[in-house]
Order: sequence, then structure tokens, then C-alpha cells
Amino acid sequence: MISISKLFGIAILVALALALAACGEQAESGSPAQLATPIAALSMPAPTPPIYAPTATPVPPATPFPAAPASPASTPAPAPSLMVLATPTPSFPTPVPPTPAPLAAGSLAWKYAAGGGVFSSPAASDGAVYAGSLDGVMHAIDAETGEPLWTYRTGDAILSSPAVSDGMVYFGSADASVYALDAETGTAAWKYETGDGVRSSPAVADGVVYIGSHDDYLYALSADGGELVWRYRTDGAVFSSPAVSDGAVYVGSNDGAVYALNAADGALLWRFETGDDVFASPAASGGAVYVGSLNNIMYALDAATGAAIWRYESGGSAVSSPAASGGMVYFGSVDFHLYALNAATGALAWKYKTAEGVCSSPATSGGAVYVGSHDNNVYALDAKTGEPLWTHETGGGVFSSPSTSGGAVYIGSDDGFIYALTTGD
Repeated sequence: MISISKLFGIAILVALALALAACGEQAESGSPAQLATPIAALSMPAPTPPIYAPTATPVPPATPFPAAPASPASTPAPAPSLMVLATPTPSFPTPVPPTPAPLAAGSLAWKYAAGGGVFSSPAASDGAVYAGSLDGVMHAIDAETGEPLWTYRTGDAILSSPAVSDGMVYFGSADASVYALDAETGTAAWKYETGDGVRSSPAVADGVVYIGSHDDYLYALSADGGELVWRYRTDGAVFSSPAVSDGAVYVGSNDGAVYALNAADGALLWRFETGDDVFASPAASGGAVYVGSLNNIMYALDAATGAAIWRYESGGSAVSSPAASGGMVYFGSVDFHLYALNAATGALAWKYKTAEGVCSSPATSGGAVYVGSHDNNVYALDAKTGEPLWTHETGGGVFSSPSTSGGAVYIGSDDGFIYALTTGD
């Protein structure tokens, strides 16, 4: 007799067999009706003891990656697209132009054509250069480019060198007038009429413009409105330009004398006789006044008393106005030379010979002395030794005196041009 435990095991096996058979038939036919097979149709095996060992769960195999589908051999290659793609513009760094090499000392930076010869000495101020010409025009020029800023026409030749002060340009004209123009626009602020041509160059100090005239007077005019403050009469035309220092005004006259006047009221302080016309303008420095005369002599006078300290005789008239700098006095002579004298003693330090007379007044800057000559040249000389540094030839005699500013020398020529030359500083 079969035990209950054996019957229980047989029942489990029968149920498992039925389930497996049903799954297999469904996978083959997909018909759920075939699952109803009667138990009686099954062949019953001999009973076996129940297995109690745990059944291991099988590990499913790894799923391979699907292969990429092959393109059919008959599929044609796609036609090329007609769409034009925009080509991106390549980006390049902006080229930086090379820095131009600086011009050699004495090179021409620019030259400006005036309407006549330029005897007037240029004045440089606030980016502009001012100079008059023999056609009666005052010119304002851009100091960097040489381009014109404005012009102002007077009634006659301008030999007077302009003075620039407090936004105004002051100068005289051979039409007998003294002018004050706005430095920026060239608009006339005022003019003052003297009794004859004005070839003297003005000096401006403490709100007063000091200037001489060929009518024999030295004038003191209000810088603001041109009103007469005072005037002093000499015994000859005043071609010389005044110098103002320590409350005194120093000026020469064609009567052969050098005058010292009180700057406030024009009272005479002293007078020194040279014996010939004094065209040159005095230079006041270190308690002395230096001035030349047509008698060929350069004088050093005591600024307070007018007494002679020393005198030096050159080989020709001293028309050139002296420049006092660094313990030296520099001046030109019609004997073709530029002279350098010891300011204290008058002893000759050196002299340099040009090809013609030197009526231009020298200017000093950066260890050099600059001066023009009738031989058409502008010279740069070593201030200590007189050795030439460079020369620049213009197209005419150089009576104009140089001025220096911002690494340039500005000077006029009888060829009708105003020149800007590099100093090399």
C-alpha cells in the first residue's frame, strides 16, 4: 500500500509535468485549448522518493549586441546636396603697424609756406607755432603737423616776433600798430596805433605789454585792453626788444644807448652809452644785462646801476641778441661767427664760423645752441665746446631766431618758409 507521503510526491510531479507540457505546446501552436489534456492519458512512472535538495536558479545567458544592419546592395548613394554652406571668415589678429623710427637730429619734421620772407622768430605754445611774415600776415600753425590753424593779416610787413601769454598773441607790425589776437581763433582783441612802424618784439609781464616803435618811444600797454599805461621817449627808433626783470625794463635804442626803466611807471633808472645803434635786445640774467651794439662790442652791465662789468669786441656788428644760459653768453656777429663768452668775465670760451653773417639770435636747449646764418643754414652746436652737431639748409638767408619746444626747433627763413626741425632730444 502506497503511503500518503509517496502519493503527495507523485501529485507534485504530475502537476509539474502538466505545466511543462502546457508551456511547450503553447510555444509551438499558441493554442490555449491544448492545455486541457486529461490526466488519465499520461503514463505514470514508478514512484520515487521525494527530492528535498534546493533547485539552483539558472543564470540567463548574456544578450549579445545586435549587429548593425547591412545596407542593401541595391540602395543607391544619396545625391550630393546642392545647399551651399557659408564658409566662415577666418579671424586674424589686427596687424599693429611698426613704430616709425625717430627722425635723426636736424631732420625736417615739416615746413610751412608763408606768403613772404620770415624774419619774425616763431613762438611755440600749447601745440601751436606763431610767426609773422613780410607779407603782413601772422600765422598760427599746428606744432606737430605743420597744418595751418588760422591767419591774420595786418597792414604791412611783420618783423616783430610774437609773444604768447594767457591765451593771447601779441606782436607789432610795420603798419605802426601793436596787435593782440586770441591765440585759439586769431580773432583780434585790440590794436594800439603808435607813431611809426613797430619792428620791436613785445615782452609781457604782470599784465603789461612792453614794446618799442620807430617813433622813438617804448610803450607799456595794458595786456587786457591795450590801453596806454605809460610811454618813454628815447632819442632814436626803438628796434630793440625789451627785457623785463626784477621790476625793471631794459631796452636799446638807435640813439646808441641802453635804457633801464621802472616797469611800473616808466621812470628812468639808468642809461648807458655804447656809441652806436643798439638793434640787439638785452638779456637780463644773474644781476647783469648783456647787450650788443653796432660798434662790434658785446657789453655786460650791472643791472642795478648800468655800470660796465666787461666788454668783448667781435669782428663785426653785434646785431644778434645774446642768450645767457649755464654761465655762458652766446651771440652772433656779422663777422660770420657765433661766440660763446664766460658770463662772469667775458672771456672767450669758443667761436664757430659760418659762411656768412649771423644776425639770428641764438637759443639754447638740452646742451645745444641753435642759430641761423645768412648762408641759408640752421646750426646746432655743442653748448660747451662749439662742436657742430648738425646743420640744416633752407632756401634763403636765416635772419629769424630759433625757438625750441617739444623736441623741435622752429625757425623762419627768407625763402618764405617756417621750418620745424628735430632736436634729437
